[in-house]
Amino acid sequence: YSRNLNIVGVPDHVSDKAIEWYTRDSFVYRLINHAFRTEDIALWYLFRFYIIDLCKQLESVHRIQQQQQQKTDCCLKLYRGQSQMPSAELNYLKDNIGRLVSTNGFLSTSKSIAVAKQFIGGASDKNERFRVVLYEITVDCSLKDLVFVDIDKYLSRSHENEILFNINSVFQIEQVYQDDDQEGSNGVWTIQMKATDEGTADIKEQLELIRKKFETCSSMNNILFGRLLLDMGHYTKAESYFQMMLNVLPKKHKDRASIYDHIGDVHMHTTNWNEAFKCFSQAYEIKMTSCHHRYLSETLNNIGNYYKAIEYFDMACSFYESALNCEKTDENNNCIIQLNLCSIYLKQKRYDQALDLCLTARDKLQQVQPALYTEIIYCHGIIGDIYFNQQEYTTAESFYFTAFKMSKIYLVIGDRLRTKCIEALIDLYEKQDRRQCAIAFCREQLSFHEKYLSVDNSHHTATIAHLLLKLCELCAEDESKKLSYCEKALKISVENICLEYELITKCLMLVGHYYKDNQVKDKARSHYLSAKEIQVKIYPPEHPIHTQTQELIDSEISIFFCLRPRTRALPSL
Repeated sequence: YSRNLNIVGVPDHVSDKAIEWYTRDSFVYRLINHAFRTEDIALWYLFRFYIIDLCKQLESVHRIQQQQQQKTDCCLKLYRGQSQMPSAELNYLKDNIGRLVSTNGFLSTSKSIAVAKQFIGGASDKNERFRVVLYEITVDCSLKDLVFVDIDKYLSRSHENEILFNINSVFQIEQVYQDDDQEGSNGVWTIQMKATDEGTADIKEQLELIRKKFETCSSMNNILFGRLLLDMGHYTKAESYFQMMLNVLPKKHKDRASIYDHIGDVHMHTTNWNEAFKCFSQAYEIKMTSCHHRYLSETLNNIGNYYKAIEYFDMACSFYESALNCEKTDENNNCIIQLNLCSIYLKQKRYDQALDLCLTARDKLQQVQPALYTEIIYCHGIIGDIYFNQQEYTTAESFYFTAFKMSKIYLVIGDRLRTKCIEALIDLYEKQDRRQCAIAFCREQLSFHEKYLSVDNSHHTATIAHLLLKLCELCAEDESKKLSYCEKALKISVENICLEYELITKCLMLVGHYYKDNQVKDKARSHYLSAKEIQVKIYPPEHPIHTQTQELIDSEISIFFCLRPRTRALPSL
C-alpha cells in the first residue's frame, strides 16, 4: 500500500507497524476512522492494503497476548466515551436490548473510566439531535473469535490503558440508561454491552460462500469486497466500488468482464433492467473476444435473468439452456442455472420437468460445504410454487414454511428473497380462504421490519413497502385503507437510498388506478405519467408495458380499482 499512502507521508514497508501508525495521533487514524464513519468507498479502496495489514497484525498480536495472558485476568471491564451519538442511533440501541451489534470499523476503548470520560468532558445532552454516551463493555478473554489488543502492553506505554478491537467485533446490548442522579453525569447515557463470539462465524461463513460461489474469477481480491456489499444490500456502495475497479484496472485486465457482470447484477437488484442488460452485453462481448470464453456461462445466466425479469420467458429459457451447455461450468453454478431454468418451466406450466430438475439441483446443493443457504432457500421456494400452481396447497405450505424458517436464520432482515418467502405464505393463506390469517401474518411481519430496519438500514426499507402493498391487496373492500397503504409504500420507495424502480412504478400505477376509479382524472393521469417515465428508463423500447400504460393515460374509461396479485416470481440467482 506504500504506492497509495506515500503521497500523504507514510513510509514504505510499514506492514509490521500498522498498529503503531493507527494509534498515533496522526492523519492515518483520522482518515481511517473517517472512511469507516462516512462509508467512503474511495477511501476504503485507497487504504485497503493498510486496513488488511492492520487486521492481520491485530490478529497476530492478539494470539501472542492471549498466550501470555494470566488466568486471573480473564475478564476485562472497558470504557469508551462518545460526545456526539446521533439520537436515532441511541434509540435503535434502546429498542434492541439483548440483540447483537457489530462495529463497522476499529473500536478503541480504555481500561480506565477516567480516560474515557476525558473524551466527553464538558459535553452536555442539551442538543436533541445528539446524545452524550459512555460505553461500559465487559470482555471475556477466553472468547475464541474476538480479536483485541492491549495497545499499552504492545507499545510498552501506560498513559491511556488502550484496548483496540478489530473490525466487525460483535457485542450484545445489555442495558441503555441515563443516570441523572449521578453527580457530574450531565445527562450522559450509559450503554452496557458484553463482547461475544456469536455472529462472527456467520461473517466468516458468508465470505467463504462468496469465495466458493465466485471462485472462477481470476482475482477474488477485485471481486470479493464488492460482492459482499451487494449481498448485504448495499447496492449504491457496491456499484461505486465496481465502477472504481473499472477505472483503476487496465483496459485489458482479465477481471473487467466479471466486474461488468457484477455491476449488471446491482442494476438487476434495483430493477433497472436496461442498465443491467448494457452491462451484461459488455461482459458478453469481452468474453467472446478474449481467452476467457470458459466463464461465459455466468454472463449467459445473467442475460437469462434479464429476460426473465422483463417476462420474455422464451428468451430467458434459451439463455439458461445455453449457459448449461457451456464447457467448464462448475457444478455449483450449474445448480444455480438449473434453478433459474426451473422457474421458467414453472411459468410455462411444465411442472414435472420443473420439479425433477429442481430436486436434482437441491440434492447437489445439499452436499456442498459450506452450505449455499441462499440457493437452497430459493430452491424450496420454487418447489413450493410448483405445488401452489397445481393447487396442492398443503405440500406447498410445507416448502414455503421451510424456506421462510431458513430465511430467518441465514438471510439478513430486508433481503429480497426473505421478503419473497413472506409474500409466498401470505398468498398461500389467501388462496386457502384464510384471509384473516394472511392479514395477521402480514401485519406481524410489517411490524417486525418497521422495528428493526433502522435509519442505518434504510437501504432495506423497500421490504416495508412490499409488505404494505401486500396489505393493500388484502384489504380489497376498504378503498381508503388501500390508498393509505399504497401512498405510504410509494413514499418509502421514493425515499429509499437504493431505488427499486419497478416497486415505485407499481405504487404509482396502483394509486393512479384508485384516482381513475374515483374520477379524479388529473391525479390519475399524473401518476400514470410518472410511472411511464420510469418504465421508459428501465424497460426496452419494444416492451408491451409502454403501450399498456399509454392506453391508461389516454383512456376515458373508468377502471375499477381491483388489486390482483401479479404472478409471483422468485428473484433469480
